[in-house]
Amino acid sequence: MEYLSERITNISELEKLLETINIKAQVARKSTCISDIQALVSDIAYLSEKAAKFELRIEKRKVILSE
Repeated sequence: MEYLSERITNISELEKLLETINIKAQVARKSTCISDIQALVSDIAYLSEKAAKFELRIEKRKVILSE
């Protein structure tokens, strides 16, 4: 029997990016300084754009099972 196995090899990079966005958003919510908030929002916008354009790498393998 033979089948094709696929897996995403760089998903951890996207997860780190999304976690950074989440942390910055939490900090922005708690901040009272407008210049800090503006900088955080700018960072979040940049990282969100980067996440939206993120390209997943898929590794494909042919698996052969012996009977």
